[in-house]
Amino acid sequence: MKFKRKVHILLAMVCFILCFAITLQYKSVTRNNSIEKEATNSNTEMENNLINARQQNIDLQKENMQLHTDLETYRKEAASNSDGAEALKKEMEKYRTLSGLTNVKGPGITIELADSTKTDTASDSGIVHDTDLLSLVNELYAAGAEAVCINEERLIISSPIRCVGNTIMVNNKRCSSPYKIKAIGDSEALYTAINMRGGICEQMKRDSLGVNVTKNSSLTMEKYNGVIDMNYAEDSQ
Repeated sequence: MKFKRKVHILLAMVCFILCFAITLQYKSVTRNNSIEKEATNSNTEMENNLINARQQNIDLQKENMQLHTDLETYRKEAASNSDGAEALKKEMEKYRTLSGLTNVKGPGITIELADSTKTDTASDSGIVHDTDLLSLVNELYAAGAEAVCINEERLIISSPIRCVGNTIMVNNKRCSSPYKIKAIGDSEALYTAINMRGGICEQMKRDSLGVNVTKNSSLTMEKYNGVIDMNYAEDSQ
């Protein structure tokens, strides 16, 4: 009797343990299925957002190309319709150039900016940041630069220069060290402004960045090829 009782108790314990294990496994499977379903839904939503964003970008690029075509048509019509049209044409070309919408060439300077090659610098020092590029561009414009590009990306009034993680984005395109900044304008004035004592280049060299500035008798720059999208600003006249 005692032996049978022990067997019954042992069987009851085994059944309890099996039921408990099955319950845990069921809950685990249910939870994993739920997580997989949420992950699938999240991935699907992200993919849909990416597809929509790409389509919007394609649509904006088509609209931008059409606007360039229309502007060229208006320019040609203005040049052929009246005596005062030549002055209007020159004025339009001036603002198109300043807006970064034309290929340009002229004298200026080239700045080569690179991360430090030293291994004993602090983790945040010796690395080119977006603020370094912004400061350099501001100095160039303040010194009279009429056109500026970074790694062949032509800058316009709305060009973003920002860090995304460890990458610097210019016109929403990835750029990496070394950075080549070209500026068209009075080469002597630009060179002096960048290299003045206590100026931006001296500060960058103190931060162990590689900086090299050269004057150029002739530089060329491609026009801005991105999308100019105006949703809120409009002519107030």
